[in-house]
Amino acid sequence: MFQRRQKSKTIRHRFFSGLSAFAVAAMLPFGAFALDQVILRTSGNDEDLTASLRGASLSVAALENETDNIQDIISAARADYGRILGALYTEGYYAGVISIKVDGREAADIAPFATPKSISRIDISVEQGRQFTFSRAVVQPLAKDTSLPSAFAAGEIAKSNVISSAASAGIKGWREQGHAKAGLGAQSVKANNANGTLNTQIDLAPGPKLTFGTLTLENRGVVPDERVLQIAGYPEGEVFSPEEVNEVSKRLRRAGTFSVATVTEAENIGPNDSLPMTLIVDDQLPRRIGYGAEYSTTEGITLSAFWIHRNFLGGAETFEVRGEIANIASSDAATGGTDYFLGTRLTRPAIYGPDTNGSLFAAIEQNDDPGYFERKGLVGLSATRIFNDDLTFELGLGFRYSYYEDDFGERDFYHLVVPADLTWDKRDDEYNPTRDFYLRTRLEPFIGVAGSKTGAQLTGDLRGYYGFGEDRRFVLAGRAQIGSVLGTSIADTPPDYLFFSGGSGTVRGHSYQSLFLTLDNGFETGGKSFVGFSLEARSLITESIGVVGFYDVGYIGEESYLGSNSEGQSGAGIGVRYNTGIGPLRLDVAYPVSGAQPDDDGIKLYIGIGQAF
Repeated sequence: MFQRRQKSKTIRHRFFSGLSAFAVAAMLPFGAFALDQVILRTSGNDEDLTASLRGASLSVAALENETDNIQDIISAARADYGRILGALYTEGYYAGVISIKVDGREAADIAPFATPKSISRIDISVEQGRQFTFSRAVVQPLAKDTSLPSAFAAGEIAKSNVISSAASAGIKGWREQGHAKAGLGAQSVKANNANGTLNTQIDLAPGPKLTFGTLTLENRGVVPDERVLQIAGYPEGEVFSPEEVNEVSKRLRRAGTFSVATVTEAENIGPNDSLPMTLIVDDQLPRRIGYGAEYSTTEGITLSAFWIHRNFLGGAETFEVRGEIANIASSDAATGGTDYFLGTRLTRPAIYGPDTNGSLFAAIEQNDDPGYFERKGLVGLSATRIFNDDLTFELGLGFRYSYYEDDFGERDFYHLVVPADLTWDKRDDEYNPTRDFYLRTRLEPFIGVAGSKTGAQLTGDLRGYYGFGEDRRFVLAGRAQIGSVLGTSIADTPPDYLFFSGGSGTVRGHSYQSLFLTLDNGFETGGKSFVGFSLEARSLITESIGVVGFYDVGYIGEESYLGSNSEGQSGAGIGVRYNTGIGPLRLDVAYPVSGAQPDDDGIKLYIGIGQAF
């Protein structure tokens, strides 16, 4: 039973107490609220079924939404016959009897022009009968590799939505084989009330195998038609594929320039079994600006901002400028001074086929880290191949100049760099993942010029997530990081290619880059190898608030691989997450477990947006 709170009813009674009966009667149909109760009962007292029927009922919705119009309430009650019947079919009940009484009168018997002046109660009574099962469940003919729902089988509950899903799966299978106009043929659904079974046969009409026909472009933006088609990569003449239709839209949306990218199929088949298509595109607002902030007690405040133009040269090029100031107002002198970064990138989509983008980039930065002071600049170009939504590969070529002050003295390095970057991202959410994995590997050869030495840096970052429980409210997350410098000695390697440990990106609870090597000559420096592991247990307490427990470890070594002379540290802590619209707000409190330096003990605090990894 659903009872409206009495407070509003009492106030309404007081309001009408001074009016004549005629005035009340005249006003009620046009706006006065009259419905106090909606009672819904099933003969089997099945709570799950009752909840399902309640969700389908417009009468219940009218009560909850405080609908005031009597005509709307009567219309809702009449519509509930069909809606509740449909909900019964969805649960496999095909012999149900439904009665809906409005103040004791069957809703179906209330004449349209004899609307009551008031309504106080609606009673919905449902005799659901027995739940039907499939005696036969057939979809034919099926395309190769078509997978039907497992619930569409003899002996399973005969839910109507399962029948619809089976028909849709059959049509989808033929469309994936190029039969774009596949549809339903004859259908036979026979109910046997005596034994409560459903004999179901769905015949499909695959139609001819089609190819992509002529594309009509409706361009509502300023990007030239030629560039739109280059980016779209429409496969005219190839066998029809729904996946390829989606890829055309994805490529245009991925460019970032277009707000609308819609591909529609023609109603009729074209010449030579081809299927004409229409592509509609429109531009986004060209400019975008954004900013971000993070804080930790050791690394201070990090501020970042970006500005993007999505159609910089008129051909859907993206030009972006990014800046960052880090280590502001750090409370720990061991973390070094303030760091600065400014970089630009111009990206042009579809430079060599629709799935290869080209970029020009430049950056300057200054880093005052614990182990060294650095100024460097980089210019270069790159090509990015997008294999699918999850897998990308980027290959670059650039020139890099860097200047350092450290225990080895003041040094200049000049290098040609050839970074190769592979990213495989299967996560369900970039900022709050609950399943699958993320993998990024990077190999960056640095070729010395003007007396600098030649070597390479190899890094890898693997993250995995396993969610369980209702709606994956519990998540186990793990991370493994590796790094190695090949071909150069520590003294001949730019310090930013070497590895340190400690801080929010490696081992929480320790100061930034607090783990380093001390060589035989007393020089303090980074290592040529690194291995780090992190483990987190995440749990949602409410829909918005979660808690996290974590443990991090990190090791660095003097050689290209970890050996007996490696150094290690570990840290652990707890955190709180508050879900926002753009990702969880993160607050972590960590403490060093092992490997702490004399001035590196005590609790550390980290604040940011998104999970730690």
